Amino acid sequence: MAIYQNRAIVEISFPRHFAQGKGLEQDMRPFNSTFDVQQLNKVLQTTSLKDFKNKCNNSVGGVLLPTTTMGLDQQELMENYESHRYIYQKLYGITLPKGNAVDSRNMLYDFGVDSPSAHTKCLGMFHMLGFKRVVNTNMDAISAKVDRNLVRPKFIRDVAQHLMARMCDEKPYLAIHWRNKSGEGCRIPWKCHDMSIVTLANENAFNVISDIRVLQKQYNINCIYVAYPPYAALFMETLRKNKVPRIFDDEYLFRDEDPEMDLFQRDDYMLSLLEQEICFQADLFLGWRLSSWTTIIERGRDSLEPKPISILLQSLPSWKNEL
Repeated sequence: MAIYQNRAIVEISFPRHFAQGKGLEQDMRPFNSTFDVQQLNKVLQTTSLKDFKNKCNNSVGGVLLPTTTMGLDQQELMENYESHRYIYQKLYGITLPKGNAVDSRNMLYDFGVDSPSAHTKCLGMFHMLGFKRVVNTNMDAISAKVDRNLVRPKFIRDVAQHLMARMCDEKPYLAIHWRNKSGEGCRIPWKCHDMSIVTLANENAFNVISDIRVLQKQYNINCIYVAYPPYAALFMETLRKNKVPRIFDDEYLFRDEDPEMDLFQRDDYMLSLLEQEICFQADLFLGWRLSSWTTIIERGRDSLEPKPISILLQSLPSWKNEL
């Protein structure tokens, strides 16, 4: 969108994940600690939040909304938008238009330079995933170009490369992202804290071991890194009990008491970025369906040439039931 209309995107700061507790406005992370701004600026202009607020009088003039996204119908989407108006005001001091002033019915394909949105000086987009089906022959190429340059800061990329070279003796490795959405709250209408989900996830932890072994043999991989939230640790235990060799998780990252790792040990936000980068650099990646954490990795990997192999765990032959 920014490229199509020759716009700059705002370098907003990011709160920690909502599952990590309240008071997140006190723990905001700068844009440049999450992404390599210099690399992104090769394809896309960025501007500071301060500059945006000065030029736009602390407000967004118009917002593009999809007609539906992530299982939300029109009413739920608008309710979700209203809650975010409060969040943006509280966290960033930015005022968004009221929901009754936003028309999402005719704005899904409103991307062209001659569209009404192109004449709005300060524009916002809400629920970006809802725009992924925008019909435009150049959109995939532009998205891939952005994805290739939307990368983690160089020091994170370097640390990930160094760690995995040491762990896996500079040989190919498999990275797995495992979660079950059982240990966190919900902001969207999916079931969480549901013991049936926990049971299914635990059953599949055992089921997919045979698939992992097949993939290791197929791609000649003998080293595995597993990224998972604390409440999904049973997967790692299952791998170990079934004698899957050379498997590592975040505990291994801090064994040597390397001062370079202090930041990641103290800060779960930075640790998550590091683990994402480890997964991104993997020769083979197994991700979790309906996870934005996995999606970020997949989008970056899919933009590369040649494209590394990424597989959803739920598509493996031994996976049982929908999760």
